[in-house]
Amino acid sequence: MTFPAHPIHRILLLALAAAMLTFAYAPYGQFYLAWIGLVPWLLVVRSTPSIWRASAWGWFGGLMFNLVNFSWLWGATRTGMIGLACYLSLFWGLAAAITQLIPQHPITGVRSLLPVFLIAMIWTGCEWFRGWLFTGFPWMFLGQTQTPVLPMCQIADVTGVFGVSFWLACVSAVIALSIELRSEWRRLFPATIGVVSLLIAVLIYGLWRIAQTSSVTSAGPRIMVVQPNHPHLRGGAKTVTWQEQEQFHFNTTRDALRREDAPVDLVVWSETVLPPMNVEARRLTRDPRLSVGIHEDLLALCQQYKTAIVFGAYALLKFEGSESTADVRNSTYFYTSDGSQARYDKIHLVPFSEVLPFKRSIPWLYNLLWRFAAYSVEYPITGADETDATLAVFTLHPGASGRPECRLVSPICFEDTDGRLVARMFRPSGPGARARKRADVLVNVTNDGWFRGDEKWQHFQSAIFRSIENRVPTARADNTGISGFVDSVGRVDRSKLMVAGMSGTSTQQVALDSRVTLYTTIGDAFGIGCFLIAIATMLVGVFRRARPRSGGGSTPQTQYT
Repeated sequence: MTFPAHPIHRILLLALAAAMLTFAYAPYGQFYLAWIGLVPWLLVVRSTPSIWRASAWGWFGGLMFNLVNFSWLWGATRTGMIGLACYLSLFWGLAAAITQLIPQHPITGVRSLLPVFLIAMIWTGCEWFRGWLFTGFPWMFLGQTQTPVLPMCQIADVTGVFGVSFWLACVSAVIALSIELRSEWRRLFPATIGVVSLLIAVLIYGLWRIAQTSSVTSAGPRIMVVQPNHPHLRGGAKTVTWQEQEQFHFNTTRDALRREDAPVDLVVWSETVLPPMNVEARRLTRDPRLSVGIHEDLLALCQQYKTAIVFGAYALLKFEGSESTADVRNSTYFYTSDGSQARYDKIHLVPFSEVLPFKRSIPWLYNLLWRFAAYSVEYPITGADETDATLAVFTLHPGASGRPECRLVSPICFEDTDGRLVARMFRPSGPGARARKRADVLVNVTNDGWFRGDEKWQHFQSAIFRSIENRVPTARADNTGISGFVDSVGRVDRSKLMVAGMSGTSTQQVALDSRVTLYTTIGDAFGIGCFLIAIATMLVGVFRRARPRSGGGSTPQTQYT
């Protein structure tokens, strides 16, 4: 196939794909563009005779998309933004290379679904691979575009967000192959019927899961989230002192609790809003007011209003009086009205922001990587091990409201984009595990104050899927927005949402969902399966092309038989 042959035509098609996909995501919300967004990219990739050239064109299309959609990183790390865009585009190149190996002329009949499904699995599998490799960067998966049409997202409680990416890629694939066949497009009619049937099945499933929600939910705690709107300067410097941050949160929370016409069971503050609060840090601090005094004020606040509080702060372990010698953790703390406390330490750290490898083992490589990092990496953080013991569950006992006991987990910031990790937090374990999830509510504390632009909406859109995948409500407190609530089917009450530029509180009674999902139980099995099929497709394609050709001449590209 020679269309589109001219490099200018290919560049224009890739730019069109990048533009359509960009506008499909939040905050633009033109979700329907994702249904066809991959078509121009597939036309370019499929029209390239060489696997290496297809990979290069696929990478270039990804680079166009990623440079635009990760431009918000420019303020934190300019070199890192360009490096990240180049790195993420490698997965587009991998998907392109494997897709190019699929024969150009699909077989007829029902079996014409095979190349359509293979293309969709290749794209989806490469998304999963990107979200897993080197701890993963699970940001802006294709399926995340569909939050404006929630019935089409409910399949995520089986497949994760990857199932939504899959059916979207199926639509683009059948359109691209139809264009590729031109006058013979009718050969793909059975495949088109198959894709339409898939969409109808996904829609029916989604409508059913949403309709049954009222019969499986019960009244949960009233939760208040607090948003201060304290942005960071370039390089990560705070625009307020610890004292100013402390005063804002205590004063704002007390005023809001006095105004509430019903008891509040839980107050949520955002990530790292207070100085280190673990026992060791409080005992050895040089400024008792910054830890000991705040600790006592937190206990008094919880006791006075019969409420509990979740907030973000560092923990300094193995602390001998100098922060430079400490084992630093990014943590959430849980205080209750009966005086008990608990802590969760972040597991999935942000590469090149919270952690940078090779500092002691390969110093020269560390120094090279540092050029790509955000400006806080000289203050390295240690991630906790991913074990059942570290996946802390906070138990919220009835306060003044007298509502039933419920359990919370609190993934921190970037962790709410990691579907696999969050599913582990809710996965039942032990005797009778199938009857109940490990927790009932997802409480996310985050700080997007580093960034301007679309990052906040991209982050929030991704977080919506964690509620759908695990059938749990989410309460989210973000330093500079977006703060608010998501129910167990992904619905957001816009009247309770605090976006960038706002400060204050928002309160909502969340509904607890008793459903235990297949995704919570098996995690990323669908995404992994797609990736394995993609690798198998690559191996088969390479083997076919490497076989000796009879007759000494060139042969046309093999068709499916």
